[in-house]
Amino acid sequence: MVVAGVAIAWCRGGDRGRTPDAPRASGPAPAVKAARPDPRRLERASLAGTIRDDARAPIARARVCVDLAATAGLPHELTRVPTCTTSDVHGRYALGALLAGEYRVSAMARFFAPAVLQPDGGRSWLALAAGEHPTGVDLVLHPGGVEITGTVSDLAGGPIAHAVVRATSVQPDAAVETDDAGGYTLWVLPGRVTVSSSAEGYSGDADSCQAPCTIDLQLVPASSLAGSVVDATSGAAVGGVQVVAARDGEELARDVSDDAGRFELAPLVPGRYDVIARSPAGYGRIAGSTPIGFAQHAGPVTVALHPAFEVSGHVELPGTARARCRDATLELVRGATVIAAERALDGTLHVPGVLPGRYAARPRCPGFRARELYPTIVVTDRDVADLAWPVETGATVRGRLRTAAGSPVAGRIAIRGSSLAAPELAWYAVPRDGSYELRGLAPGLRELAVEPAHGVARVGPWDVARVTIPSATAVVDHDVIVQDAGAITGSIVNRKGVPVADVQVAVIRGDDHWIEQSASAVVRTPADGRFRFENLAPASYCVLAGPGSWDRAAPPAGVCAGALVTVEPGAVATIRQVSAATLGTITGVVLDARRKPVSDALVTASFEEDEQGSALAYLPDGAAVRKTVTSADGAFELARLPNGTYTIGATLAAGGDAQAEHVAVGTSATLRIHEAASISGTVHGDRAAELIQIAIDPGNSDAERHETYFRTAGRYSIGGLAAGSYALRFRVGAASVTRHVKLADGEHKAGVDVELPGTVALTGRVLDAITRKPVAGIRMTAGVRSDEDLEDNTTGDDGRFTIPQAPVGWRQVTGVPPPDSLYPPVVRGPQGPVTVTASGMIDLGDLLLPTYR
Repeated sequence: MVVAGVAIAWCRGGDRGRTPDAPRASGPAPAVKAARPDPRRLERASLAGTIRDDARAPIARARVCVDLAATAGLPHELTRVPTCTTSDVHGRYALGALLAGEYRVSAMARFFAPAVLQPDGGRSWLALAAGEHPTGVDLVLHPGGVEITGTVSDLAGGPIAHAVVRATSVQPDAAVETDDAGGYTLWVLPGRVTVSSSAEGYSGDADSCQAPCTIDLQLVPASSLAGSVVDATSGAAVGGVQVVAARDGEELARDVSDDAGRFELAPLVPGRYDVIARSPAGYGRIAGSTPIGFAQHAGPVTVALHPAFEVSGHVELPGTARARCRDATLELVRGATVIAAERALDGTLHVPGVLPGRYAARPRCPGFRARELYPTIVVTDRDVADLAWPVETGATVRGRLRTAAGSPVAGRIAIRGSSLAAPELAWYAVPRDGSYELRGLAPGLRELAVEPAHGVARVGPWDVARVTIPSATAVVDHDVIVQDAGAITGSIVNRKGVPVADVQVAVIRGDDHWIEQSASAVVRTPADGRFRFENLAPASYCVLAGPGSWDRAAPPAGVCAGALVTVEPGAVATIRQVSAATLGTITGVVLDARRKPVSDALVTASFEEDEQGSALAYLPDGAAVRKTVTSADGAFELARLPNGTYTIGATLAAGGDAQAEHVAVGTSATLRIHEAASISGTVHGDRAAELIQIAIDPGNSDAERHETYFRTAGRYSIGGLAAGSYALRFRVGAASVTRHVKLADGEHKAGVDVELPGTVALTGRVLDAITRKPVAGIRMTAGVRSDEDLEDNTTGDDGRFTIPQAPVGWRQVTGVPPPDSLYPPVVRGPQGPVTVTASGMIDLGDLLLPTYR
């Protein structure tokens, strides 16, 4: 069984300051490799246990769910939705017919805080082998849960029964299903919670609130994409290949091709998608991206599978036993390409579909520190197997969350610092005894971000406590003191005294009227207009209600644009705020390129933040979003919008979209779907026939689009473009060039050919500017722009580096030190094009690296 992963990297056998080539397995790559066992064809597993409270009494009717980790060989539909049951009167539960794999087990019950099983001393996942049937998988729930209620409906407002709804704070909690009226109830810890929902035939929706609260979700009919996988040489169908739909590098749907090579990717929302196929012996992708319209079932597309290879190994724990990290993750990185590994139950990491090239490894094991340098992995014409990436113990920070009087406080905690052997600012649950332990840390000054549970205040105005870690092996005891809490409660009404719903209300700590954004919290008012903020430290606070509830001009610096309230320890401050944020409507019509009405188009409204920099900019999740579909005459109505201005977007089922900005509540908008334009041509140059990456910039970085073309003989075609001027940045390996193209409405501009510059090898040595000693671990990059992350190489113990493919015409070499280094980034010329020498190698000599003073 395998699991998708992520990571930060190193390999056994390499010296700390060197980057030797990784070992390669002997023998040619087989034309067809034996597939790993399909979990669906193995004997099923089960688990059972009891749900109890902290007095060991059984809890009846607790909701228990298991989530199967994203697993190679399984379609998305089997891992996207949890498998759930309800405990009986004795608190017992059982879940059967489970596939072999790794599971997260969670439970919730009325009036209790949810819990997630942490087997094997804190592992996130419970491993189930085929035919395994463990019992005694027990969970203990503690009092203190609060309620989230709401409904799930379709675009017409009709209820969606049996939709899956779940909450996520530190990690996903148990899920529930909506009743016949579309209603649901969740029990969660107080504080910031994200609630998401999905249902058969619909794409998901999500929203956030401060629990307890009410959240209504609206689901949109799902789109899908069908296709097939074929052998690039013979054209024969290929089964058992994992196919994903990705957007902006994020996987959004996954399927496995059947024996006839067929696959279907669902559910999808409207947009453009990359379609990528990987197997242990193959890699393929469609040329560029494919557009998916609203509720469109698109296809078929064909993905040609080319020969590729597999990299495999494990993350090795410290100690003489060389045990494997069973929760390890791994990424292989080559320029802008990032490939996540799949994890087997024994901790082995498999990266399928790897093309020849040099890759940096980024492994990670929770609770351990990754090294600063791992050997480069070189893939040539065969698999690379049996690698090991050692991790180090690292430093530990431990202690308790407690009040000044010594009472323990539950909640959650994270640590800021890029060297943490886990994602930066990942939250960890703090139990009722207040104890916490963060392991695998790097030395230096760190900040503990703290969010206590119900009843006590956060830590200071910035919600952090600072701690110094003196060495890489230190154990630091550090108690975090939280303050006695106060609260603010109140209501939002209009000028007639009528409660106003759907208003964003933010509370921001203000010291001498100075607004501090990071201490804010946000809620949305329900139908009665009421709001409440808990866990507030004694201080003055600025309460803001929006959108549209204050003068749209930017307030003077340091002045509260809302109500200023003082919170006392243990007290509740009550305010009644009059808001101009009455609810209104935006109407309009959607027309096609011939100005004819378009029916059944998806129309959305997203609130626009005040460009003047008003207090609304301090509201996270500040966008009020509404969705509807056009009628037969192309008309639409978006109701219950708080006053303000919105961006209105329309998406068609057959593809195509339009947008209108700065549309005020109470007005009407006409959205015209213009005829799409396109650009096509051929890229010439070294390796242009292999992999071409194109960034299409319309002058607005938020709208930049990226396309990839694999083995198209240099040909590309970019469709779905609006009229306008574009900067096209072509990149093949280390070489890149930019072309500017102007398009009219519906214009199809062909013959936009590009000649890429050649490449040259660069070598040199990095020395400390004061001691003149070599400096290891500096990642050297050469490119026309230093932020393009082109071909790179890390200096070894002798300070030397070689960048094998720097583009001719490069302008600078940049050296990037590891995190927490004493060295700043260094940049070195020249300022003109490079002349390729007969040997193809240019020696830059010694580069001096200054230290921070």
